Amino acid sequence: MVWALRLCPARARVISVPFDPSRRFGEVVVHDGAPHGERTTGDLTVPVFDELVLAEESPLATLSVLVNADQPADLHDLRVAFSRRSLGIEILASRVDLCTCCSESSIRQESRDYANEQQLFLGATQDDARSLLEEWAGAAPAARTWANLHLA
Repeated sequence: MVWALRLCPARARVISVPFDPSRRFGEVVVHDGAPHGERTTGDLTVPVFDELVLAEESPLATLSVLVNADQPADLHDLRVAFSRRSLGIEILASRVDLCTCCSESSIRQESRDYANEQQLFLGATQDDARSLLEEWAGAAPAARTWANLHLA
């Protein structure tokens, strides 16, 4: 499952980093236009659509990195940094696998706070990711570290 922003009734841009590394943050997909359920996280509810075809590839490969953050606020700061640059970031521990039946229904997912060692997927160039990670870690070097940035 990915989060996407509808561009028109039948197209959407992927705004999450897919856990399937063959897919990419920023792709444009054609979907069927008829919702097959919805996802609710906090106060946000979004419809679920079936993808029909990839319409536009993204130039951003999926990267993987291991970060260590003392507090959930530290990871929040990293998310904000990537968001401000219109880049993607996903915490692998946030992955929720659903069967087909559940995938096509309405699901409420609780928001969780993450800290400590976390594997992340990033939708960014290596240079942008490295720069943002260095800036993030440099702002609180005793509380934030990162290692092993590579293609997923």
